[in-house]
Amino acid sequence: MENVKTRLTYSVAMASYNGSKYIIQQLESIENQTVTPDEVIICDDCSTDNTVEVVSNYSKNSQLNIVIVQNHTNLGFRKNYEKCINLCSSDIIFYCDQDDVWINTKAEKFLMEFSKDNNLVYAFSNAFVTDSELNIVLKSEWQNNWLNLDSRQTFFDYVQTRNFPLGFQSAFRKKIPTCIRCVKTKCLSQIALCI
Repeated sequence: MENVKTRLTYSVAMASYNGSKYIIQQLESIENQTVTPDEVIICDDCSTDNTVEVVSNYSKNSQLNIVIVQNHTNLGFRKNYEKCINLCSSDIIFYCDQDDVWINTKAEKFLMEFSKDNNLVYAFSNAFVTDSELNIVLKSEWQNNWLNLDSRQTFFDYVQTRNFPLGFQSAFRKKIPTCIRCVKTKCLSQIALCI
């Protein structure tokens, strides 16, 4: 019998709030991925602009499987992302900010690394920093974050004490073993990969 390797599925988890100005640009960049997501879950946290309408209209002509969930009360940034992640059903979940734009091979590169190692539970990448017109203002988000890295600190000490890597730079397996959820960040060297 032939050994058939199945493709990992992936979800995009996007928390939205008053994002109508940039969210279509982000959705287009997701739609232009070399590997299409199985689902795009958008949890809207009581936007007061027309974010939900803009996404609904976009989804009518999109090839993406977009699910938009409107919160009845404002959950705040973290709780909204938690809700969104819990609604995702794929093997791999990508964090996604409403105002970013993905390079078209982002998902493919992440999925390739997850496919190589079943023990890999979390991966992250570098990012360009741009202005609102997508002009690059910093070629490396890492350089921006690591400028203040004390030489006595290891990378994993740094990650543990800072909000880095940022969510939009990362993806993780939906089924993270319980024992890994509670380990200190220093153990990331055994379970995480920098792409």
